[in-house]
Amino acid sequence: MSNRSRAFSVLYTALISALFVALVSAVALATRQRIELNEQVATQREILKVSGLWDSQRYASVREMPAAQIAQRFERLIQGPKRVGGLELYYARNDSGQLEAIIFDIQGMGFWGPIHGWLAVEPGTNRIKGISFDRQEETPGLGGEIVKPWFQQQFVGIELAAPRAGRPAIELVSNAAEKLPNQVDAITGASRTSYAVQQMLNADIAAFLAAGVDALPAE
Repeated sequence: MSNRSRAFSVLYTALISALFVALVSAVALATRQRIELNEQVATQREILKVSGLWDSQRYASVREMPAAQIAQRFERLIQGPKRVGGLELYYARNDSGQLEAIIFDIQGMGFWGPIHGWLAVEPGTNRIKGISFDRQEETPGLGGEIVKPWFQQQFVGIELAAPRAGRPAIELVSNAAEKLPNQVDAITGASRTSYAVQQMLNADIAAFLAAGVDALPAE
């Protein structure tokens, strides 16, 4: 093979390799951007859900809302995040500008893996307005029930308060004939997941209460 042919082969191989690397990099970048966008929309959806500011008049479920409408509504009604201690705080305002909820992320270790969610608090009353668990690895039908409406709805209306007489601020109990105002039903057959949720909730609620006025939005 002549030197000219050899040089052409080397140049051709280099060009093909460069094009292949560029193509793979472009696909990887597009994929990463798509994943980041999906994660952003998922976060916005959960925050709108727990704050009660999703478009419930037009959609039966917040998951039916198109991503574009979620982003627009989030941009208009939600402020944040604001970092206070270990918490990530968001502030939900209605169309009149009135503060509807303070939202913070809740997280901890479950039985099989990390659990993450969001909790919305009514300003002034310090009562839970909404709660959701958006990431978990618990057993379907057992610990995985934490994502179900029946489980999450139990927490709505509970007043956040410091632990009293050595008992947790929020307690998950089993087979209770009568529950105290701060108690909810644990998940049958998932005692470890229930205990993990109780621990993470009380830890993050304590951090929120400790933040005091620092958790309030700037007017």
